[in-house]
Amino acid sequence: MPDFHDLEWKKKVTDVKGCMYGKQHFPWPMAARDMAFHVTGVQDYKNKALISVSKSINVGEKYYEYEIESPP
Repeated sequence: MPDFHDLEWKKKVTDVKGCMYGKQHFPWPMAARDMAFHVTGVQDYKNKALISVSKSINVGEKYYEYEIESPP
């Protein structure tokens, strides 16, 4: 994900599933913003690859027992 930086696990369920916080720099019209999202995927350890699907999460929602905070 080259347009993302400062990725941080907030709640890691497995090596490829959890809640992450990240900053991104997508081009207009998406604009730069901070995001919290749920990510899940399949990790290929041999080829050092990850196929993932992510969905944004709103502030105040719960992911397992972790409550999504406002971005810093």
